[in-house]
Order: sequence, then structure tokens, then C-alpha cells
Amino acid sequence: MLVLSRKVGELIVVPEYSLTITIVAIEGNKVRLGISAPPEVAVHREEVWRRIEEERMEGRPSDRRVATEIVNKRASPFFITVFHDGGAGHDES
Repeated sequence: MLVLSRKVGELIVVPEYSLTITIVAIEGNKVRLGISAPPEVAVHREEVWRRIEEERMEGRPSDRRVATEIVNKRASPFFITVFHDGGAGHDES
């Protein structure tokens, strides 16, 4: 796992997916991210993706348009985890 330190307004870029993640705000132990991606790249919170996958595995039709598009396009989702220690320093080695 790659762990990066970023400040509000700074970006993380994943050029292979035309993906840009912007650090929008840091409030206590929460980090707000803005994610820009092309429509064919699926981006979900983990709990949403797990529900979509469960519905797909059970053969249930999903009531979410996005879930249908993901299954039809067979998009490969990926997850980004941002760790925030509340301002304390950390070792990036």
C-alpha cells in the first residue's frame, strides 16, 4: 500500500485511469476527498462496492444504475485509503 501525505488543496494523480484525487478538507479524523474520473472508471466507497458485489453474486438486479453499468462494463474498481493521524508526524519509510 502506498501511503502519501497531502495538504488541503493538494492532488494525487493516477494517470493510467485519468483519475485525480483532491484533498478537499481535513476535519478532525476525517479527510474529505474530491475524485475526478472518466465515466468508465468506477469509484465507490468500499461499503457501496461490497453491496453491489453481493447483489451481483446473488443474481439480484440492483436498483442502482451505476451497479448495472459496472457489471456490464466489467470495470475493475480500486480503493484508495487515506490515513490521517490528526496532525501528528509519521514515518513514511
